[in-house]
Amino acid sequence: MSSTRTTAKMQTAGKATSLSLIGAVATTVANFGIAILVTRASTAFAGIFFTATALVSILANGSCLGSMTGLIYFTPKGLDENGKPVNVRPILRIALQPVILLSTALGLIVAFQAPRISGWVGVEQVTEHTQLLRYSAIAIPAWAILLVLLGATRTLGTMTPHVVINQIFRPLTQIALLTVVFVASDTAIPDPRLVALAWASPIVVSTVLAFVSTVRLGGLTHNGDASVSNKEFWRYNRPRSASVLLQSLLERVDVIIISRLAGEDIAGIYGSISRYITAGNYLIFSIGQATAPALRRAIANKRTDIAQALLQKVTAWMVLVTWPYFLLLAFKSEGATRLLDSALVDGKTTLSLLALGMTASAFAGPIDLALLMLGRSRRSLFSTALAVIIDVGLAIILIPEYGLVGAGIAWIIAVVVQNGLNSFFVYSKSGHYAISRGSILAALGAAICFGVPAYFTSQSFGQMVLAGSIGAVAYLGWVLIFAKDLHIKEPLEKVLAKAGLAKG
Repeated sequence: MSSTRTTAKMQTAGKATSLSLIGAVATTVANFGIAILVTRASTAFAGIFFTATALVSILANGSCLGSMTGLIYFTPKGLDENGKPVNVRPILRIALQPVILLSTALGLIVAFQAPRISGWVGVEQVTEHTQLLRYSAIAIPAWAILLVLLGATRTLGTMTPHVVINQIFRPLTQIALLTVVFVASDTAIPDPRLVALAWASPIVVSTVLAFVSTVRLGGLTHNGDASVSNKEFWRYNRPRSASVLLQSLLERVDVIIISRLAGEDIAGIYGSISRYITAGNYLIFSIGQATAPALRRAIANKRTDIAQALLQKVTAWMVLVTWPYFLLLAFKSEGATRLLDSALVDGKTTLSLLALGMTASAFAGPIDLALLMLGRSRRSLFSTALAVIIDVGLAIILIPEYGLVGAGIAWIIAVVVQNGLNSFFVYSKSGHYAISRGSILAALGAAICFGVPAYFTSQSFGQMVLAGSIGAVAYLGWVLIFAKDLHIKEPLEKVLAKAGLAKG
């Protein structure tokens, strides 16, 4: 395999992470906007909306077959010794062909079998749910292809298309179009067909933009040699194909199960409050994906020291960025739910549980990604499959008795098991581990600066803002004291230098 040294054209892990965080903020704003729009129209409508979009998302993510991971793993073979693309098109074609066929087939099935699927989900508003499904089905192939193309742009050395297209343009266009649909409607609940099109059409446009970006970055370069065979690519990626579908199930199936067992009103509450968790998950995902190519290059070049340092650095960043957010949610869940709608207060305990579960996920770092970059896609599949079995099994047992709280407990146990297994697999294979002095200090600082004021102030949105403000000031001091241990000393010095605040 060709050398995979980073060049000037390839973004550093720090810059890629910074871009991803900007994109995650934009995505978060859009997700909250969507939750507010649909929930204030009706919790029942929110239930069928989140159930329909969850089904489309699961099928889209599943039909992309995890090809993004295969591209990250094999694209270095299509680069020259300076990291310039010279033979990428054959690898991209191998990754895309089955995705296009499968996702198109699933889109057609959903479009034509929407009434039957709605009946299976068990919603009471079958007609509205059917319309939402049928008119958003186009998003299944578009989204699957979009994910693969953006995976290609990341492997070609830049996070910019992923951030601009998928994290800024797509979600903000969705919320803009949905706002127009809701505001222009003569009734509280607009035509479900218009809602579906407003949600799906930005995904289609994003796919076109991603294709243009892939071409501009050299994704169609070809020198006549097949650097990787179809058999080789899919032997590695086949377990990942199933794992991506299962991971999507783990993230989204709860709202479908709740709709089936407890009704769309309860599903609407869960779907709305889970936007807070989705927002934090975007932060975790963005930081991990931004560093995946760099981690793969280090492993491919047998630079275990760099791979270990990068894994620990990224984990510290994940804890540093996400723990303050999740701890505020955990201790101020009532204020957070009231911010969206007072009808969601019943979900406050569940939100607290989910937020605490996400602190454990962040503390584990990008451990599943590390396992994949080590070539252990089958072990990743095993841990994900086990997590889904635990989540679905416990949800079916606990939801009838404990409602939303039961769903939260099931999900937390599943996520902890998945991350624990992946950590064990990575350590046993390579000796790498994610926890370091940096991540421990980040966690401790967040617990003291945000957890304590959040715990000792009352439950309201105003007190949540107060606790967050106190925490932010204290945390800034903590970060400045331990900047070196948190792996942000160099970026911080660059920021200060640009602002004219550097020493000397």
